Amino acid sequence: EYWRFDPKGGEHYGEALAGERLVDGVYQPYKISVDEDGSLRGYSELLDLVFYWDGYEFDALDPETGITMEKRIIAEMERNAAEERAEAAEARERELIAEIERLRRQQG
Repeated sequence: EYWRFDPKGGEHYGEALAGERLVDGVYQPYKISVDEDGSLRGYSELLDLVFYWDGYEFDALDPETGITMEKRIIAEMERNAAEERAEAAEARERELIAEIERLRRQQG
């Protein structure tokens, strides 16, 4: 699979956005859809991404949510960090509970 993006609107490659995949030794073009506002979208089956060009900005979008991959990665990193903080807090809580129990046994 390969994709071509021409920020000059097709001046260099004939098309602003094009993608092709190899099928039985022959490259087959991916369908490029045109939104009502003229922006272009092409779905990569291999990468499970939507390539998007609105004439000003080129991006890769999550096909399910439509958010940019950059935003998706940042959100995933934030979720992972939150999970790590929660796990650390739970581990500290277990340590404190164990310490309280140890002190109670020590007092009699």
